[in-house]
Amino acid sequence: MAELSTTHYVENEVAKADDFNYTGRSAFENLKLILYQLLGQLTNNVIIRGFTVEQRTPPSLNINITDGLAYDPSLRQLVHSGGSIGPIPVTSPDLFNDRRDIVEIRYKEITTDTQVRAFKDPVSGTISYQATPTRTQFILEAKVKEGVASPNPVAPPVDSGWVKIAEINVRANTSQILTSDIFNCGASVDGEANPSWTSDVSSTFRLEGLSPNKTLFRQGHTATGQHLASLIAVIDTYNQITGTTVEDALNELTCWRRLRTELPGLLIPLYIYPTDAYNNSTYNGLANLKRTYPNVPFLIVLNPSNGPGAVEDGNYTLAINMLRAVGMFVLGYVYTSYAARTIEIVKADIAKWKTLYPAIDGIFFDQQASNIADQPYYRELVEYAATMGLHVTVGNAGVEVDNSWYKIFDIVIEWESSTYPSTPQGSWPGGKQFYKRALLKYANSDIVTETPSIRGMLKYYGWTYFTQATMPNPWSTIDLSYIQAVCELMQNATSMALADSLIRRDTMGRAKIASPSAADDITTKQYVDTVVAAVGAGIIEVGSNSNGTWIKFSDGTMIQMKKWDKTKRTWQSSGSYYFTFWQWNFPCTFVSSDIVTSHNAVVFQDGIKSTTITVDPHVGGGNIYAYCEVWASLNTNPDISSSTMAIGRWK
Repeated sequence: MAELSTTHYVENEVAKADDFNYTGRSAFENLKLILYQLLGQLTNNVIIRGFTVEQRTPPSLNINITDGLAYDPSLRQLVHSGGSIGPIPVTSPDLFNDRRDIVEIRYKEITTDTQVRAFKDPVSGTISYQATPTRTQFILEAKVKEGVASPNPVAPPVDSGWVKIAEINVRANTSQILTSDIFNCGASVDGEANPSWTSDVSSTFRLEGLSPNKTLFRQGHTATGQHLASLIAVIDTYNQITGTTVEDALNELTCWRRLRTELPGLLIPLYIYPTDAYNNSTYNGLANLKRTYPNVPFLIVLNPSNGPGAVEDGNYTLAINMLRAVGMFVLGYVYTSYAARTIEIVKADIAKWKTLYPAIDGIFFDQQASNIADQPYYRELVEYAATMGLHVTVGNAGVEVDNSWYKIFDIVIEWESSTYPSTPQGSWPGGKQFYKRALLKYANSDIVTETPSIRGMLKYYGWTYFTQATMPNPWSTIDLSYIQAVCELMQNATSMALADSLIRRDTMGRAKIASPSAADDITTKQYVDTVVAAVGAGIIEVGSNSNGTWIKFSDGTMIQMKKWDKTKRTWQSSGSYYFTFWQWNFPCTFVSSDIVTSHNAVVFQDGIKSTTITVDPHVGGGNIYAYCEVWASLNTNPDISSSTMAIGRWK
């Protein structure tokens, strides 16, 4: 239906059933059409209100769904429920691996309220009575679609005609689904990733977040976009918009959308001077890594002179432009001496960064205090940076801090050490958001040894940096291959030989694996080369002709073979035994008569294999041929199958 419409009756008209059906149907279709016009040409399904997946009380392998309203633009269908739905069962878990399931809903029509009604035959006028449904009801159908259990589980695709509203992490061998296992769709823009649980941009988004955000923004700005309030929270509890104009704030929103949808990411203190920036191996190496791993975000911290320095350095200008050109975020370093440094001096450093290097994205505040009493000091600095368009702010506390610090900084480094956090993974204070937490770990060992620990940290820190460099300044050098290995772990698929990873080919189509151990393991080129070296040489030629097959090795060894299947031979008697012999011309001439031969034969008497047999091969023709001789206790001329091998040298 392209236009709004309904039925039209005139006085004294005899109405038909189709007219009444159309009256009810058109009201529903008109509502869908109006909603379609309001929402525009959407790509994704949209939750207009509600439809939140919740844990059951008490917890079990079932879930509930709250009431709500959703819209499927591909079918132009409304999905509605006026009350909570549940229990909805979740398939029993795997014993050993986690599984990622999705929760789907769809609109369904059913007929209800069956009653006995009178029916008039249009020809005879006879009245009859029949039981018939008198109501059409539009209900919600919900299900949990099962994923595949795996060490690295991935959610299955949404079924056609269904609206995805959540993902569920079904833990191995669990007996209950908890709130922490449920990840409701949370993107607030069509085509935006759901930052709290996945980078999937094709999933359902929630419309209900747009109106409050718009209201908050309007309350804090004049009609021309001038900033009124000090901070306006329009993303979530911890992420603030601090822009002074509409354009500035939208730029900040765009920046944070990029940062939050491509996690986990790298936060690299790059305290290395960019000599000849465009030809510098370190800076070019980082740029190439970003090109190789476009979905891994890079935050690069530059520190020309314990801050921005007094004058612009052309090499830093080139380096900043080059790093940003490939999609990296660049931050300028300032130190705060744990809130002891005069705030005006720190502001002067921030202003100098913007003056000398206007392309930078934000500020890195080193030596951040952890005492809550010092928060006004840092809040003033962050707001000051925002007035200059420096929207990305990172505080380096180096230790775990109170959640309230996330209301000030976009990212807080909660660990900077040569060791890993001693607090058991997952037991940090609640409310801390993955994408706002960072860890810097130095003095690492080799990547293979560190892989399990790094994987663990990537679950709890959205921003990390790992290096084998040590004190006094582990940030003055970088190992590009180590960073590459971490990027591979972040993508959870690698061309490197890392444990518990999916294999991904590199740009040359190659991939690395560990050396084989079990008999059915995939092997490596190095292992094959070692085996070849151990046996002395590699095969350099294989050939054959009517006389057999030969194999030449690089060390001069040659092996020749010939097989005969059930061949008639002329047998001669010798006492109570019979024998036969023939000449085997070598398929390829040996260089000398220093040859070792071996011969195997099977004799068949009347189709039955004989068990009394002796074989006597010997070289009778120097380096050109050999004799094959077979003895058996047989009284007729039997068939014989045999194979012969000769080993000598071809050079």
